[in-house]
Amino acid sequence: MEVLRRLFIGRPLQEQVREWQRKLRSECRNIDRQLSQLSIQENKTKQSIKKYASEGSSHTTQASCRLLTKELIRAKKQRSRLEYSKALLNSLNMQLDEQLATLKIAGILQKSTIMIKDVNKLIRLPELNETMMAISKEMMKAGIFEEMVSDALDMEDLDQDTVETKQIDQILFEITDGLLGSIEPAPTTQINTVEETDQEETSLEHMRHRLKALRN
Repeated sequence: MEVLRRLFIGRPLQEQVREWQRKLRSECRNIDRQLSQLSIQENKTKQSIKKYASEGSSHTTQASCRLLTKELIRAKKQRSRLEYSKALLNSLNMQLDEQLATLKIAGILQKSTIMIKDVNKLIRLPELNETMMAISKEMMKAGIFEEMVSDALDMEDLDQDTVETKQIDQILFEITDGLLGSIEPAPTTQINTVEETDQEETSLEHMRHRLKALRN
């Protein structure tokens, strides 16, 4: 069986797995570079917002600050997507370590539904689509997949890139220490538990983004 696989995929399985890992690590390094660039971009954008805000609250100033805030929000969304991509790549790399261990003992690669799911998620990410499509084809030949994973994108996976006015106001208020933007006052009327939970989750999500930005 091993001889047949070597003839079919053109190289020993152990070497093939290590080649996949090299490609995954290379993509992780690319993501790290993009994250570093995003961090610089976010900091510059924040400084620009503060500078404009300190010059007054004219219509032109507010328009410039709101435009910059939209860019900042998009950068944060991109950061979250890249961090998610890197986590998936690291997860897949660890699973390949397990495959290498199995290969040394049993001489074969095991079929893995978890790996199929991770590869499918990575294929759906535009910046990784080409690399992961190539790897998935090789994994199918090596026996990890029985059939090709789908490269189709679900509509819910697409980044709608929409920015709400309320979100812009909140972030502007935070960055400019209240000079621009606004935050909604606490409601004086009773609201149901579901609405309260949704608002709390939104606030927590904003805090997570802020903490990530501060850590970088």
